[in-house]
Amino acid sequence: MCFLLVSWSAKISLALAIARIFPPGRTIRRFAMGMAWSFGLLCMASILGIAISCGRDTSWYNSPQVQCEFPNALSITTFCANLVADALLVLTPLRMLWRVKLPDEQRRLIL
Repeated sequence: MCFLLVSWSAKISLALAIARIFPPGRTIRRFAMGMAWSFGLLCMASILGIAISCGRDTSWYNSPQVQCEFPNALSITTFCANLVADALLVLTPLRMLWRVKLPDEQRRLIL
């Protein structure tokens, strides 16, 4: 669970950093703030799903490896959420930087 908290906290931090780049009132800033909120909700949903699935199945309490096995549906959902979140964090700033009018040499440095 610690990995989930660190991973989603980093994503929230990056989304808020993207939001800070753009002036208030811009659509992309609101989108980045919405991403941060949705990442927080996804983090809480993931942790809640793990807590519920590991709390119901107590067979892992006495096993030698002492690790709860997640259901496949939860693992796939978490993987897809991470994949979409990472793609959004990469593509959101690229969308705005693509429109910047700079000389070719400076444009290559940014993109």
